[in-house]
Amino acid sequence: MRTRTGRKPGFGRVVGALIATLWLAVAVAGAVGDPGLIPPDGAAPGWARAGTQKVYGPGELYNYIDGGAELFLEFGFEALTLQHFHMGGAELVVEVYRMTDPAAGVGIYLAKSGREQRDPGIPARHTVDAYQLMLQRNRYLVIINNLAGGSDLRPVLAAFGQAVARLLPRDAAVPLLKALPAQGQLPDTLRLVRGPYGLSPIFTFGEGNILSLGRTATAAVARYGDGAGGDFTRMRVDYPSEAAAREAFRKLVAQLDPYLKVLKGSGTALVFADYSGKFGVVSRQGARLDIRVRLKQAPALPQ
Repeated sequence: MRTRTGRKPGFGRVVGALIATLWLAVAVAGAVGDPGLIPPDGAAPGWARAGTQKVYGPGELYNYIDGGAELFLEFGFEALTLQHFHMGGAELVVEVYRMTDPAAGVGIYLAKSGREQRDPGIPARHTVDAYQLMLQRNRYLVIINNLAGGSDLRPVLAAFGQAVARLLPRDAAVPLLKALPAQGQLPDTLRLVRGPYGLSPIFTFGEGNILSLGRTATAAVARYGDGAGGDFTRMRVDYPSEAAAREAFRKLVAQLDPYLKVLKGSGTALVFADYSGKFGVVSRQGARLDIRVRLKQAPALPQ
């Protein structure tokens, strides 16, 4: 059987898949790494490069990261430059992730770093222990892994961190880090979110990119003490225009998860109860959405 155009059914899907494959091949072939950000031999005494340097573009990241590439791509990923180092039987691997912009760099760092353990000799945002160093500056995230496992290489990782920090470009301001009030904010809970993969561990409003997040609409998220021994989560999203915020609010209301029971609503605000017996509120003012979830008591509807 043929369609009216004379093409077999599924022809468009086949062509689309071929185009996507070709696009990925071009993206991989054109991936340009950051060899100048890889530490030199001797970054720590006795350590030297081992093997050839590798570069992974957006289309190849899944081949290197097993279950986690989605978050990098959601924030905005350009290239990963990878180099192994060895000394005797010990081995380190240095991963330099170049993100699209400084907010993406700090966003992916905050998503992965947890509670920071600092070393006073490393002049950049970082966390380090015996097995891994994670360091961020400007749009770069650098992860250095101790592949020896049980060996305590924290001093070596710190030395590599100092070497990398000297190579990275100067840091850039990320205003989103100060978008939420500092008062009452719980330590190490600040996050940036650019889509459903980053949002899902925080709260489920519904399927897909329900808050219409992206590079031009990044959410700042943190937990706050509620004054009674508990906490709640607050989010703020600034959209590029009032019209964009209005459409984001409309989409949220229309696609809200059925497990969230709407208690009160207006054209600019919504109060709901969640599946755990707690409450949430979303309000729009101009081009901004202000959201609070996991509240112990139902809030008044914002005016």
